[in-house]
Amino acid sequence: MDEALQLRRQDYEIRLGVLGAAHADALGSAQSLAHSLVEKGDWAEARTFLTKQIPIARRVLGPNAQTTLTLCTLKAQALCSGEVSVANAVDAIAICEDTSQRAQQILGATHPTTKAFQEDLRLSRECLAKVRATPEGRANFEIVYKRPCQPKRR
Repeated sequence: MDEALQLRRQDYEIRLGVLGAAHADALGSAQSLAHSLVEKGDWAEARTFLTKQIPIARRVLGPNAQTTLTLCTLKAQALCSGEVSVANAVDAIAICEDTSQRAQQILGATHPTTKAFQEDLRLSRECLAKVRATPEGRANFEIVYKRPCQPKRR
């Protein structure tokens, strides 16, 4: 996994250098890198990276683009994994509500992507309930998502 992560970092850095951050191919590489960070369990880096990438994706690709929605979903997964606070879980729920609503409007209620985003919303709500159940209002755990967000294939 470390080798794959390193290759995705290199791919992203090359595309960023050649194409700039505001290019669809650079954002596709950003999605792949973010997916690897989440898959590896590097939650803090994934959160930071995605916080920077999502506004760029919204501006360049639009809020309804598959890449944008996937970046948002990855951020929600990162927010509900590792060291999780109530604020993290609340943010994840807001992200998942938005992505679920957009998917339903674009793809319809029965589309597999819409259902997957709805499952992410359920898991984010579960995360919030678990965090609120702790005396500290923080927890360290990983929500297991039944379907991974697959990176964009080239």
